Amino acid sequence: MTEKRDYITPAEAVPYDETGRIVGYRFQGVGFTEDEQERGIRILFGDGGWCMQTFTSRRYVDLSGAEPVIQDRPEFEGRFDRPILPAGEEATLPGVPACTITFAGPVSGTHEHEGGDLKIGFTVPGTYAILFEAFPVLPAALTLTVTD
Repeated sequence: MTEKRDYITPAEAVPYDETGRIVGYRFQGVGFTEDEQERGIRILFGDGGWCMQTFTSRRYVDLSGAEPVIQDRPEFEGRFDRPILPAGEEATLPGVPACTITFAGPVSGTHEHEGGDLKIGFTVPGTYAILFEAFPVLPAALTLTVTD
């Protein structure tokens, strides 16, 4: 016997990828979302915090429990111990999660960080924007100023 589904009543739903990253937004009949779930598509009922201007979300799907759950993405709270330092010296940023670090300034580049305390310094003076991308943590940007 086939279960009768409600294709009329709309509900919010969020598709997500294998890491839990929310990749879109749907406002569709409940039955359509149930059909997708039955076909193995990663989608949950609920508010995924999807931004239609940036096509991003401040939420994610936590896959660590028995059932996937929509959660707020945590914010990176780190601060350099020395946001201003002389050229050739290092600043420390404690407790950085494993992430991709992009730095832009007089010298630019990318670094993969394995997690833990980050020690960073530059020999060329200037202001550096240091960007951190460590999903599910929200992207963060810090500034480091290197003096002569």
